Amino acid sequence: MKNLFSLFILIFAALELTAQTADTIKPLEKFVSIQYSRGPIFDHRKIGSLMIFGMPYGISLQYWMQTDGRKQWESQYGYPQLGFAAHYFNYDNKEILGQAFAGAAIVKFVLHQDRIFLFNIGIQAGISYNTKPFDKDNNIYNQLIGSHVNFFLQAGPEIELFRNKNVFLIGGFNFIHFSDGATKLPNLGINLMQWHVGASYRISPSTPHYTRSWIQDAKKWQGNTIISFGWREAGQPCGPTYFITTFNTGFYRTLTPKNKVGAGIDIMRDPSDKYYYVRNEKEYSNSDFTSLGLNLRYGLVIGKLTTIIQWGFYLKERENGDGTSYHRIGVNYQITRHILANLSLKTFYARAEYIEFGVGWQW
Repeated sequence: MKNLFSLFILIFAALELTAQTADTIKPLEKFVSIQYSRGPIFDHRKIGSLMIFGMPYGISLQYWMQTDGRKQWESQYGYPQLGFAAHYFNYDNKEILGQAFAGAAIVKFVLHQDRIFLFNIGIQAGISYNTKPFDKDNNIYNQLIGSHVNFFLQAGPEIELFRNKNVFLIGGFNFIHFSDGATKLPNLGINLMQWHVGASYRISPSTPHYTRSWIQDAKKWQGNTIISFGWREAGQPCGPTYFITTFNTGFYRTLTPKNKVGAGIDIMRDPSDKYYYVRNEKEYSNSDFTSLGLNLRYGLVIGKLTTIIQWGFYLKERENGDGTSYHRIGVNYQITRHILANLSLKTFYARAEYIEFGVGWQW
């Protein structure tokens, strides 16, 4: 009986301690802001003689939270800010380029912070809807973008002033990119270089950072195999669309909890070359659409998300290929201990070839 009573006391004490711990974990510090941006289109392909570029402007609503170190990766990256944004852009060219609406996830890496001033590098990635893409019947002069739906990327430095107040000022510079990853042509992309200013409001009080001793993963070697799919339009706008398949496998050597490097093998089937064989009246076989390559790879680990950069070299190249090398950038997300989701873009330097959507196995 005495032992049973003692066990009851221990269970009650443990429950009480758990409740007290939950009470001490405060909600994250949260913010909302409205921002105005303005700046020119960056004419990186020098087609200004074909189109008249105005001075685009944009308005965005943003919501973000200040991480506090309750997850290991948060303290490793200096307590970044995470959130979401909704954007409206007017290209100042209503007849040809129209307007764009975008939704994006936000991560801001804080480089300096005190009571008055904060400096960060912000990155946003998401999906946009462009109202006036290329159209062979109604909009042949838009030589930049061929699809309504596009990927949206924004990056740049930002400062926050008078952060000791609930309402404070925000400003910075952004490079903004719209692209459909060559799923439809033309796909030169729309690039904006814009300054932005705005005001932010703190909707919940600040919280202290957690300091914990995390157990480091002793596993130094890691491998994965990923199968991905995509599509691309070949030849010219409104041409045929081809289905892409890729097989990617390789290994990583962990250098630090944030960095890993390795190498791998790619098998890629891109039947879009059929367009060029038919056009030039040349014979072809299915093996002509398959290429083989070796890649060097780097991974930046952010919790369950890994940003990947790969530089590959062809062992067997397509006849209509661009050169002896290729590149891949993207992200892998660890759904479970072994299952990965993949979103990546295969490129030849700055020119997109196709987007890859895939799943993989990690060991």
